[in-house]
Amino acid sequence: MPHPISEDAKDRIGYWDVVVYADGVEYRPSENYALELVCTKAGGWQLWYIWEGKERQIGGEFFGKPFCITVRDMVIVGTKPEHPKPPEPFGWSGFVERKPDGQINFGQ
Repeated sequence: MPHPISEDAKDRIGYWDVVVYADGVEYRPSENYALELVCTKAGGWQLWYIWEGKERQIGGEFFGKPFCITVRDMVIVGTKPEHPKPPEPFGWSGFVERKPDGQINFGQ
């Protein structure tokens, strides 16, 4: 995937460099607006699905299933799985389509 920012800023770390692995599934919060990565003093790092009024915790440091956060392949928390699986599509990936009749489709 091409880097989403200008050539002169490629060396800077940003949200697009974060990959989260929860229970063997790879998530990229920068590619799906329904994902929220948070850290709290009591709960540690957590990955949440938040979309259309629904909230569901996908994983976290203390969630009881394997959890890992990497930034540019550097492990920050946990252990990276050897063969991560892709996530099931959910939320909004950012694709918008305007149909000829004027309706807007927020695609996956």
